[in-house]
Amino acid sequence: MKLRSILFILMLILLAGCQQTSATETSVAETVTPLATDGGAAPTITATQVTPTNEPTVEPTIEQATPEPGTVSSGLLVQQPDLSLIVIDPATGQIAPFGTPGVQLFPGSHTTIDVAQGKVYAIANQQIYEVTPAGTRVLNQYGIAVQGLAVLPVEGAPDHPLIAFGTMEPPQTRLIISPVDGFDATVVAEQEMTVEESYFAPIRWSDDGQKLYYSIEPTGLGGYILFGGFSNLYIYDSPTNTSTVLVPESMLGEQMVCLDDLSPDEKLVAHHCGNEGIGIVDTEAGQQLTLITTPADVTGWTVGGSAKFSPSGGKIAFAVAKNDPAAEQGWVIATDDLSGTSHLVATSAPGEYFTVAGWVDENTLVLQSYGNPLGSGPIVWIVPASGGEPTKIADGYYLTMMH
Repeated sequence: MKLRSILFILMLILLAGCQQTSATETSVAETVTPLATDGGAAPTITATQVTPTNEPTVEPTIEQATPEPGTVSSGLLVQQPDLSLIVIDPATGQIAPFGTPGVQLFPGSHTTIDVAQGKVYAIANQQIYEVTPAGTRVLNQYGIAVQGLAVLPVEGAPDHPLIAFGTMEPPQTRLIISPVDGFDATVVAEQEMTVEESYFAPIRWSDDGQKLYYSIEPTGLGGYILFGGFSNLYIYDSPTNTSTVLVPESMLGEQMVCLDDLSPDEKLVAHHCGNEGIGIVDTEAGQQLTLITTPADVTGWTVGGSAKFSPSGGKIAFAVAKNDPAAEQGWVIATDDLSGTSHLVATSAPGEYFTVAGWVDENTLVLQSYGNPLGSGPIVWIVPASGGEPTKIADGYYLTMMH
């Protein structure tokens, strides 16, 4: 008799647990009318709670020993050919290990890698990875294909940044903002997928953390493309839950994947649409301010791109190349201001080309080379922005700057 009573009580406890679990799956949606500009309609903005499809707490998939204090410093984060991550001090050349995620991380034409509070967040295999020197875990609470991400540190919650990411869930694409633990995720924009607009791709958060810059990107592009980019520029305003298009494709002749960078003050966009040089667009005025071309003695190039504003926003650097897979070569160009005058920084070896990966500081560039004829693969370099011989930093891919 006692045994039956115990079994009956256990059944009641299990039933109560099941009812409590199903109650968390309720979702609430609120549709908000988006802002639009003359340049084109903004996507539908919604505030929809999203429930993870599995447990949000994911155990690290790769365990590593915690490094001794002081072994991980600020500097260039590079993934080596063996997939391990290292941080390189560009001033001293000192190298510190930063773990091995076990997957290839690629810096995409839109944001695929970001950093918050010393942790690296990256997209690989259409999933979000969190990488630290102590190990790697996959943030796959939603079970959906992820495209692009931007991470926002949260004051007072260093272990719980907000992650914005785009998804492809045919026939829908969504823009989602979620805490890193997966709870209280919110769909802030969604629309039907088309060939020209297949997925949302976050670019970066505003400095005040109130706005998210993003684009809507096509799929199916292929061929020999040396320089990518994003295709348009939207801004999502979190306090008002509205979205506005800042740079529509129509502003730049319906070109795709040719916007390169947003300036630090969030007012200018650099682009290589048209392949005549690098255009600088004022997002507030909605017009191009200037076109920066190569010096007269740099000839033979047919395509350009990977333009990056300096940390102050007062200079710009970009790369150009022949666009000839049989006889490739490239050049890096920089300016001292945004007036249009430029100078040669570096010339690649025959068979290679450069992209501008970033700026170390106002006077130093990070370059990525591809197409080494000796078969050694991609290489990371630094070079003075004023020009000079590039210094090899490491074999592999430059991912981002650690601070």
